[in-house]
Amino acid sequence: MDSTDTKKKTILVAEDSDQIRDVIVLILSNMGYEVTGAHDGQDGIETFRRIHPDLVISDTQMGNVDGDVFALMVKAERPETKFILMSGSGEKPSHVADKFMAKPVTPQTLTEMVKGLIGEP
Repeated sequence: MDSTDTKKKTILVAEDSDQIRDVIVLILSNMGYEVTGAHDGQDGIETFRRIHPDLVISDTQMGNVDGDVFALMVKAERPETKFILMSGSGEKPSHVADKFMAKPVTPQTLTEMVKGLIGEP
């Protein structure tokens, strides 16, 4: 087994609502993932380039850089990175993301989707 098999899986959560971001970070951290939060799209891009996560979860509507643009950038730079877009409007965003999650997000939906994309922590 090489070191990549034992590396903790990393997730970046980009969400401009502190409350939503903090809940998602808490749920996924408690499951055993290494989770980092970003307060908007620009912070998300900077953090993505620094930590190279296995998965990005992003809101679609954020200030400065929205989720669709963020997803396009992530897939252009690191196509192997999985991407979940969330939206409270019910409108499905860009086809670039691997999955779409409607808000409000339930813990069960969140955990099933994350495990389905990147496996157990």
